[in-house]
Amino acid sequence: MFEITSIDELGCKISLWGSGGRDARLSFTCASLDVTADRDAISAFCDTLRFRLGADLELSIERDRDKVDVSGMVRLPIVFRSRRKDHILAFVRDTYRETLQPLIRTRTSSYLGRLIWDGAQSGWTTSVTIHGEQVPVTIETWSDKDITPIVDGAEELIKNWDSWYPRITDAMTQDLHGIYNDNWRTDGRPKLDSVQFLERLAISSISCDESGWRSVYFTQDELFTDHIIDVRISPDNELQAVLAG
Repeated sequence: MFEITSIDELGCKISLWGSGGRDARLSFTCASLDVTADRDAISAFCDTLRFRLGADLELSIERDRDKVDVSGMVRLPIVFRSRRKDHILAFVRDTYRETLQPLIRTRTSSYLGRLIWDGAQSGWTTSVTIHGEQVPVTIETWSDKDITPIVDGAEELIKNWDSWYPRITDAMTQDLHGIYNDNWRTDGRPKLDSVQFLERLAISSISCDESGWRSVYFTQDELFTDHIIDVRISPDNELQAVLAG
């Protein structure tokens, strides 16, 4: 049994599931779709799906006005047979961007305030003020799980920033300061002491995911060319600073 679920920036939930072999079912749940007005668009989408996936695909669509609930959500189950399940979700997401009207999805956190869904980042986004600067915060999620524990983790980090920040700078100094001086420093540039090293770094964003990991990202003034610094905080609150990007 397998299941893949994606929620894109248009507020469309796309699920692909099946029991193995060639049988699978692709289910759409989306908002802002008028069944009557978009009948031609839906038919065109199905024709395009057949064309893009080729003769390997057998597809049928079930549509009924009873599937439109009071909130205006429309459910379009599409049953298909294909060996090419690996890229169908990406294709469907691209098609949605062209055929459905955008939908802004928001939710509210008591501490973080208004969270806005960003499908490009697969997460809920907001911003907070740290060191006098606006810092983007992303609550990453790739399933239908309750995001409350992820939000709680983000809130704990930001509420206790004055306690976390010394640990974060210690991790960057321990894990990356020596690496810069020994391996990344170009000829002619003097070595940096730990204070000078940290002065070149600036927080750029924060992300928290549903596995319990939190990341605090820093720009590094080209010390490590085009990389960014990712200070990773494990579910057990262990810290490690690594280069990313």
